[in-house]
Order: sequence, then C-alpha cells, then structure tokens
Amino acid sequence: MAEFWTLLFVDDKHIGATRRVCRVFEQPRKFGPVLVPDRPWEAQCVIVYGSVLPNPAGSGFQMWYQSYDRSKNGPDRAHNCYAVSEDGVHWEKPELGVQEFRGSRRNNIIAKGLGSLNVIIDHGDPDEGRRYKMLFTGVNAEGPGLFGAFSPDGIHWKTGTERVIDSVSDRTTLLFDPELKVPFVGFTRRHGKDMQAEFGRRVIYRIESNDFAHWSEPTPLLVPDLADSWDVQFYGMPAFRYRDLYLGGLKRLWSTPDRIDTELVWSRDTRSWGRSRVPFLENGPSGSWDSSWVGLASSPPLEIGDQLFFYFEGRRQAHGQRFPFPQGSIGLAVLPKDRFAAIEAGPAEGYVETIPFKWHGGRLGMNLRTNGHGYLRVALLDEDGSEVPGFSASACANLAGDIPCAEPSWGSQPPQELIGRTVRLRIHMVNTRLYAIYALAAHNDHA
Repeated sequence: MAEFWTLLFVDDKHIGATRRVCRVFEQPRKFGPVLVPDRPWEAQCVIVYGSVLPNPAGSGFQMWYQSYDRSKNGPDRAHNCYAVSEDGVHWEKPELGVQEFRGSRRNNIIAKGLGSLNVIIDHGDPDEGRRYKMLFTGVNAEGPGLFGAFSPDGIHWKTGTERVIDSVSDRTTLLFDPELKVPFVGFTRRHGKDMQAEFGRRVIYRIESNDFAHWSEPTPLLVPDLADSWDVQFYGMPAFRYRDLYLGGLKRLWSTPDRIDTELVWSRDTRSWGRSRVPFLENGPSGSWDSSWVGLASSPPLEIGDQLFFYFEGRRQAHGQRFPFPQGSIGLAVLPKDRFAAIEAGPAEGYVETIPFKWHGGRLGMNLRTNGHGYLRVALLDEDGSEVPGFSASACANLAGDIPCAEPSWGSQPPQELIGRTVRLRIHMVNTRLYAIYALAAHNDHA
C-alpha cells in the first residue's frame, strides 16, 4: 500500500470539526510470555530493560534483555542477554561465547551489571564499529550515571568507563530519530533526593545529545497533576517515532495497591506530551505472571504484516515487595497497525472533519471498524465548506466491516480529477470507529 500520508487520531492535529463523536483509545491484545527465565544465570526473572529490533544483517529480529536476581549483589545481580527470532514469537538464546558464567562461556550473556539497557542501530554512522549504540545506567569510581557503549554486531561491545551524564537515576530510555535536529533523546529520572526535594515523587525528565557523548542536563517533562491520583508516580517512559508523531508508554507506579501499569502518551516534538490517562497495558488478574508490573521495551514496536508487536515485561511481584524475590517474564502484546486511537460514532450519526489540505490526486483509504448496522461515508468539501459536486456523502457508497484500508467511492466520479485543489474531508459515521485516513497512490502509480 503506497501512501502519501497518514492521518491518525491520537490527538487533534488533523481535526477541524466534529459532531456527536468521541475519541477512544485501544489496547493491544496481550499474549502469554514469549521469553521466560529458563537458564541458571536468569534466576527467576527476565525483564525487557532492553530493546527489540529488526536484524539488519538478514531476516529475523534481535532482543537485548536483562535477568534480575535480587538475592545477589554486584555484577551477578543482573546479566545482560541476547536472543534471536525469525517470527517475533519464538525466541532462541544462542551460545555466544562472550561472557563467562560458572566457568563456562556457553551462554547468551553479552555483559554483566548494566542497568536500563537501550540499544539502537545508527545506520548513518560511517564507523561500522559504532553502528550499534547502547545507553545504560551504571556506577564507576565517581558514582552512578549514564554510560555509552558501541558494537559492530550487537553482541561484542566496547563499553565506556566514563559517565556521559551523572545527574540521572536508574531508569532511562532512549529515543533515536535521525530526522530530529538533535537525534538522541533520553527520558529519565533524577536521583531520588533531587526529585523528592522538587516534586515529592518520581517524575520524568528529558535529556538530549547531538553526538551520543555530550548530554544536556535533565529538565522536567512529565509530572503528575491534579487529574492524577495522589499516590501515582511516573516510573519511566519508553518512546518512539511513529508516522508523523512520537508515542510513548508512561509507566505509572501506584501505591495502593502497589503495582505498575502503562499509559499511552504522545508528542509532536518530544518536548510537549499529551496523555490518554487510561491504561494502554493493564495488569493481569491477581496472581497472574503480570499482575503487578507491566512495562514496554525501550524500542519501537515491530511491524510484522499489518500488526504491531509490542514487547513488555511482566512481573507478579510489586515494586515495593521484598519477598519473595521477583519473578518475571517477557510478553508480547499485538495491536493492529495504526489502531492506537479512534474517532467513534454511536447509533446517532456523527462526523469528523479534517483540516484543509491539498488533494494529492490519488485515492483515499479508511482504517475502520463498524458494529451492527454501522456505516461510514465520506464527503469532499471545498475551501468554504461546501460539498464538491459529485463527491457528497449521499453519493458515497457505504463502507462497513473491520477493514484496515477501505476505499470510498462516488459512483463513476474519480477523485483524481481534484488534484491540486484544497479540500477537506467530512467523514459521516454510525456505530463506527475510524482509526486512520490514508492518502494512497493512484492505481496506475507504483511509487
């Protein structure tokens, strides 16, 4: 499907007017664990303080994750591990021969003791030895902070010993977007005493870097407000570029009861963020493997077919619970592509109208789901809001069903003839959720 652009409805950026509709947020469908602690060095807990990325060397995918053994101290408390998969569902733990564990190198450990590990692949770096970049939390003789590491293959790493920044705490995630003026953006927390002095609880800060070596000082980004419960804190925030915006999974740490869930947030510039204020990932039922803790990996979802694969950590022990020692696995949650949020109409017809745009000359696509006798129709409006002759809602054939890209039609009238004109779309709906609008290439355009 060749697309000129895509309009999502996570925020109001592309909306000009609405009537009798509302915005709803979707949740991905959670599946059971796809990676469990079944090796001696993994103790009882594996967590996706790490990344999941397509393998640039061929087919399949790479995962960097962390084991956690709270009964140990020092480097043996956490082992940083590597897994591979061809389909994103079935994962293997290859014997890498990189690190020693109990006298043997037959394991998938790539490092020991690295915290909040984030891996990106920087295809623009001319130095192949720095193609893979890692940002992690650690401690040297001067104290805790953030450190960098580099690798040609994601397995053999050269780890820095100097802190790139010292004023952050133990939870940092990394967003990489080469289209940004400053391409490396981190979301982190300050040391506990600093946050407590200023805000009285955990909050999210922002840092950035041009070169991965010199980072800005943390500035407050997301702080619980009066619409939040008194007992909620912001524990961390993985974020990623998606279409023409940035999406994130805000980890919310609750005190009563003690648990962590994840809320969808969004931004157009990585500096100002909107919040859904509803769970994107919910905790599982009491006693289940993810009943107390769910949080996303620090990487974008994998796009596999028309689905988005989100990897998340699940734990049945809460943040403040000391015993028993944490038990955790890595799960998979699947969301149909582009279905983060929808404009919804009920049994009474409503509409959403876009802001004006220049008609590209191709076709339209609607990502929609209808219920019962629901339908969707599209009208093309000119600059003054009048329906373009031949392209009224009444002339549009009803669209219905659960369709990722349904094309509206107006009899024999081809919308290509409107190329170059400034138009708006008014989408009339009954019992329908509209997730996205696509500007598609014409049938004879194979761009």
